[in-house]
Amino acid sequence: MTVLPGQKLSMGNFLVSLAAGLMLFLLPKDARNYFESPMKEIMIFVVAVLITASLLLIVRRYESVGVAMLMAMSLCFIKFMVEEIGEALESTDYWPSISYYQLISWVLLCIAPFLTTSVVRLFAAGSWDKPLRRRGFCRFLQFCILACTIVYLPVFIIFMIIPSEINIELPRSYVLIPFERITAYISDLGSNWIYFAETALIFLPLGFYLAVSVEHMRWWQLLIVGLSVGITTEIIQFSLNTATACTDDILLYLIGLFLGYWIKYALDGLRSFLTLGEEKRIMCIFS
Repeated sequence: MTVLPGQKLSMGNFLVSLAAGLMLFLLPKDARNYFESPMKEIMIFVVAVLITASLLLIVRRYESVGVAMLMAMSLCFIKFMVEEIGEALESTDYWPSISYYQLISWVLLCIAPFLTTSVVRLFAAGSWDKPLRRRGFCRFLQFCILACTIVYLPVFIIFMIIPSEINIELPRSYVLIPFERITAYISDLGSNWIYFAETALIFLPLGFYLAVSVEHMRWWQLLIVGLSVGITTEIIQFSLNTATACTDDILLYLIGLFLGYWIKYALDGLRSFLTLGEEKRIMCIFS
């Protein structure tokens, strides 16, 4: 596997990309100051798309968006860590947490630039489809994966590994019968849909990362990875007694993992269709 080299951004373009990243980072706070839900979430997405589109028009380089995303996500992580450390020092019963607004904001700040840049790449023609631009998109994907990982890891740890305080002395709970929890929750889907959404979608980025980063990954290899990570997650939850270990959680993890995997190949297939088979894949960081 060879990672495609990209051309370095000029200092001017690099500074513009950093400025765009700073604007993305400040978006959630500005949206919260001026709007109420759901308008603040809509504002974050729309403005993030506009910032991305403007950056592409100004710099005309895919990787500049990756630099902006990396800047924004790094600042979000640093801000989160500083706030959490401050709370830990002030409170005797502190436990790390991520608000849903923080979570939604981070997701939107990842999705909006990714979607905007990917749409440009999907329909790229002329000067936007030169070999240098193609390598630039591969570099964008590298930066994008790194930026998303910076916030993905704390989200995964806090929501899945330690959603509640560790207490190894209390009795542990587990559900081993497949589909028992899913069936019970489907009967009252209106109040339990969040369980299905967060449990399945938490592994979607991992499936996409693996498909983009590993050349010629087969479905059975992805299944092995999904089962390994899912079972390990449930074992840690059970050992630390931070959540109910459940077989159904692993099934939902796999659904999210394969959904991310298929998104990659769906985008490749769309590009192949648009180019009449001349370019069969675009979502990759390797040649």
